[in-house]
Amino acid sequence: MTTRSSMLISLPSLPTARYDEFTEWYVRLVDEMLSVPDGFWTAMLEVFDQRLAGRIAGQTVLDVACGEGHLGRRLAHFGPGQITGVDISVNLLEYARQRNASPGHAYRLDDAQTLATVGSASVDVAVSCLALMDIPDHERFFQAIWRVLVPGGTLMFSCLHPCFEAPFDEESGPQFLTEGEERLGYLIRNYHRERPWQSGNAGLRDHFGAHHCTLSTLLNTLRQTGFKVTHLAEPVTPDEGLFSRVPRVLVVEVRKTGPA
Repeated sequence: MTTRSSMLISLPSLPTARYDEFTEWYVRLVDEMLSVPDGFWTAMLEVFDQRLAGRIAGQTVLDVACGEGHLGRRLAHFGPGQITGVDISVNLLEYARQRNASPGHAYRLDDAQTLATVGSASVDVAVSCLALMDIPDHERFFQAIWRVLVPGGTLMFSCLHPCFEAPFDEESGPQFLTEGEERLGYLIRNYHRERPWQSGNAGLRDHFGAHHCTLSTLLNTLRQTGFKVTHLAEPVTPDEGLFSRVPRVLVVEVRKTGPA
C-alpha cells in the first residue's frame, strides 16, 4: 500500500489554486511562525533587518511573491519611498491589503517568473521571503528580477537551505538522525534530484510541495543571470534544538551587474 510519505511528484506549473484553497491555514501558519521569538523565521528576518536597515530609505522596493505581506510590513519601518508587493494568489493579496493600509504600500497580482506589471529598471531593491521553493522556473524568476532592477540594484531573498531541506523519502528511512525524541541532524539522500517533491508530514511542504535545486545550481544560476553575490547568511536559532546546529534557511544578497 502506498503511504503519503515524502515523494517526488509533478507539481502544477503555478500553485495558485493551492494557495487560494489553503489561504486561511497558510496565514495562520505564518502568524504562528512570526510569533516565535527564538524560531528560525525570526533569525532569518533579522538578517533582512541587519542588511537593509539604513539602505532602503526613500528607495523603491519590490516584495516578490509577497504572500500575506509580512516582509513588506516589516521593511516599511526603514522608510522606503515605495513598497510594492506582488503575488499570484488573489486571496493572499487580499490579506496583505487588509493588514496594511499604508499609502506607500501597493499590491499587484503578478507571476514572479515574469513580473509583467513591473517596468524595466524601475526597482532599487527586490526582496523575497521563502518563496523560491514554490517557483517552478528559478532561471525565469531571477531573469525577471534582473530586468526590473536598476543597474547596481539589490536582490535579497531567503529559501529553504538546499543542502539540508532536500527531497527525502520516509518510505526508505527517516528524514532525521535522532536520539530518543531529539532530532540531532538531517539524513540527506536525494540532494542531487533537482525535481519537485512533496513531504509526507502535515506542514507547508505537504500542502504545496517544493522545487529543489542544489546549492551550486542556485549560485551558478544567479551568476549566469548577471548577479554578483554580496552576502550569504545561514541563520540558526538561539535554543539548543536542531535548528541551532543546522541552518534551515539560506539568505542570499546579490547585486545586479552584467547582462541577463
